[in-house]
Amino acid sequence: MDNNLNGTNYNAPALEVKDENVLMGTIGAILGALVGAALIALLAKIGYVASISGVVMAFLSLFLYDKFAGKISKKGVIICVVIMIVTVFLTEWLIWSYAYYKELATIYDVSFGDVFKKLFSILKFAKKTGDFVKDIAMLYFFTALGAIPTISKTAQSGTAKVLKDDRSSIVKPASEIVTEEATTADENAVKTFDKDFFN
Repeated sequence: MDNNLNGTNYNAPALEVKDENVLMGTIGAILGALVGAALIALLAKIGYVASISGVVMAFLSLFLYDKFAGKISKKGVIICVVIMIVTVFLTEWLIWSYAYYKELATIYDVSFGDVFKKLFSILKFAKKTGDFVKDIAMLYFFTALGAIPTISKTAQSGTAKVLKDDRSSIVKPASEIVTEEATTADENAVKTFDKDFFN
């Protein structure tokens, strides 16, 4: 921004701030969430409630949003949180559906799609709804733990990312220019006086 001071332009430092590319950030957050979901599924396959996967999902979702978008704002945090909530829920739905599909397919002629659509009825019939809720609650808890540091940092530090601080184009105020020119003139005058006096 240029200000006019005593007829002389004074340019403020040129601060170039990154814009937030929400679309690219959302893609990054989805990719991070998918990696976390894959880890959840992998650990669940070997019999573990993948609590650490929630932390990984949160970190990668927020980190990749920041990288893809150029910065992360409160809007970006909200987008990441929504993506994580949906991804955790869908992942657990898929894991439980697959587990029941393998079991039921040995007895009945059912497809994975049938089990997926009717999972909550199956859980209710098998009295496993509480276990499903417990697993998903634990994942949400650890996902929140992974997300809190980044969310807190964003809230405290703001959202602007400065690309550069270019001060090379600053033009000094007229008062400073006059002072420097006067000083230079005085020095030249002294030198001239000394030369005339001793010669």
